[in-house]
Amino acid sequence: ITSEIQMAVMGTRMQPIGKAFNKFTRIVRDLARSLDKKITLRIIGQEVELDKSIIEALGDPLVHLVRNSVDHGLETPSERRENGKDETGTITLKASHQAGMVFIEVIDDGRGIDPQKVKKKALETGNFAPEKIERMKDKDLLRLIFEPGFSLAPKVTEISGRGVGMDVVHSNLSRYGGVIDVESNLGQGTTLRIRLPLTLAVLSCITFEVGGLNYLLPQNNITELMQIPPFEVKTRVHLVDGRHALNFRDKLIPLIRLSDVLTIPRSFRDPETRARIPDRRFRLHDRRANQWQAAQERLTDAEEPKGTVERQDKDRRFPRRGALRVAIVNNGSFNFGLVVDEFIGSEEIVVKPLGKYLKVNPCYAGTTIQGNGKVAMILDLQGLTEYAGLQPIGQGYVFSSNFDEDKGDLEPFFVVRNSPKEQFAIARDCIQRVELVERANIQVLANRRAMEYEGKLLPLLSLEQLNNIGPLQQNEQMFVLVFNIANREVGLLVSDMPSVEYLLLGDESHSIADGPVIGSVLVNGQMSSVLDLFLLVNELCPDWDVWKQLAKRERPKSILVVDDSKFYRDNISGFLKTWGFDVSTATDGLDAIQLLETQGDQFDMVLTDIEMPNMNGIQLTQEIRKRKQFGQLPIIAISSLDAGEMIQQAYTAGVDKYLIKLDRASLVNHVLDQFEEKRSEPVRSL
Repeated sequence: ITSEIQMAVMGTRMQPIGKAFNKFTRIVRDLARSLDKKITLRIIGQEVELDKSIIEALGDPLVHLVRNSVDHGLETPSERRENGKDETGTITLKASHQAGMVFIEVIDDGRGIDPQKVKKKALETGNFAPEKIERMKDKDLLRLIFEPGFSLAPKVTEISGRGVGMDVVHSNLSRYGGVIDVESNLGQGTTLRIRLPLTLAVLSCITFEVGGLNYLLPQNNITELMQIPPFEVKTRVHLVDGRHALNFRDKLIPLIRLSDVLTIPRSFRDPETRARIPDRRFRLHDRRANQWQAAQERLTDAEEPKGTVERQDKDRRFPRRGALRVAIVNNGSFNFGLVVDEFIGSEEIVVKPLGKYLKVNPCYAGTTIQGNGKVAMILDLQGLTEYAGLQPIGQGYVFSSNFDEDKGDLEPFFVVRNSPKEQFAIARDCIQRVELVERANIQVLANRRAMEYEGKLLPLLSLEQLNNIGPLQQNEQMFVLVFNIANREVGLLVSDMPSVEYLLLGDESHSIADGPVIGSVLVNGQMSSVLDLFLLVNELCPDWDVWKQLAKRERPKSILVVDDSKFYRDNISGFLKTWGFDVSTATDGLDAIQLLETQGDQFDMVLTDIEMPNMNGIQLTQEIRKRKQFGQLPIIAISSLDAGEMIQQAYTAGVDKYLIKLDRASLVNHVLDQFEEKRSEPVRSL
């Protein structure tokens, strides 16, 4: 009986969408006349019913979409004749029910949207990171039309072209729980697809807990709920470009922790006592118990950190505590994973609007009062996506099902070719920019290549200058990777446009190393040599004054390199040894502390990775700074993570300098700078 009453009440709110569609007959006719175009409007699904409030909210967005289709989408009669089309263009408004949602489509058979034109415009605006634009798929590029201020119109007219219409559509639909997507085929037409809930009064939601508070997500936005056991986490969760990613059905999707986005202290419930305990793990793929607990068991002289939880031997790792509970959700553009503390269940809720003070937070779509009388917030997925800065993971990310997190993290590389059979990988963070150059514009001076670059001559190197490397393939247009060595710009000449690949450098990667080639990695089935640009310039340009200047500078007698990756540990220590440094190594923070306690007077500097098991680089730095005898010891962090939050944590802990791995161009200089700076500082009072 209750369900029947609910359905009857809800039925009074439902109205056919034809009321919103009917006005477009006149709108399209007037626009066609003003633009001198021939247009036929088709309306399908007028009988589809929607909540009255949603129909009212649809008015402005649909007007924007139809005006864009008429003005930008459809060609003039003469253009259509030239393209072999009928002089009369067609715009279709279509509504349908699917899976408890209403889909509204605005379809035209016009010129379509050119993804390359969108890409060019995006790069011209300067509002987007070029490296992200370069690796976007065509579908991702098309979605840029919904960005604020973005317009492909050659000029602003009374009808469109101001760059606000599509952004307004996107914002208005998000406010009502709707999403919009675009599909387009060049020369054939464009489809704009809107997805909306049937009603705003009652929603079917999934409830989950984060930090002791309940949150809700509409079921229509949830693709799947999953719990990842601890033993699978390290093979399912990875770091890509400093951010977490989840292997979901053999594809990498973004992964975020909801507590981090909402700035809620991380915590979990003890499976036995149900008490809420702070979670001090630094990364999602660390499923061990609290890192500090494990560290304190071996550091007998260290001060017990605040908030440490006692652990029984029988429950050393809390198996259930290490599991990840992830909601796979779709924001209308792409899937991403949302990590929560607990799944509570499903329920139907009455949506309440947000107060004026909460409307400024884009992460919330509304609120509700649950059966127990508590207030719970309804999440806005589109707002969460924008607030967290999420982007779909593009084609450049290489994923292997046998990925082993213990061997390292995915890192960005430029993959370049010297010839069709010779492929090389260069750390992307070492490259300032990539330039396209006509081969005719490359000059030869004293048997060395150079090109004009920003008003001066840029020296050009090529891999064919190395022993056992074949000749450079000569094309009419070549590519130059510009990088900086000791404050001097250099260019590396390659034959083809570099591709961006996200690769895993495991411990076996250093098995093939010779001079500037510091290792090897398999890329798309082809063995690729990993290049160190610093060593490359050192070998090809031994007469540079910079080497002599570095040799004259005072240097530390001994450096401690701390890294859990054997590849990086051996590579960095070997590199420093070639420059005359005495180097010792440690496999993690605990190993480093033990070396410092027994041989501390021998070390003049510590170079440490950030992400390590047992004790990470930030914790190591804190432990070093606690000890008076190491108050002046220079500490340089070397990491693949360039996230601002991580860098700030490192400096707060006491790190003197934060460098990106494989950026050897600055490593030696910074090592010498930090050593000289510490030598000149007065002793700290501790």
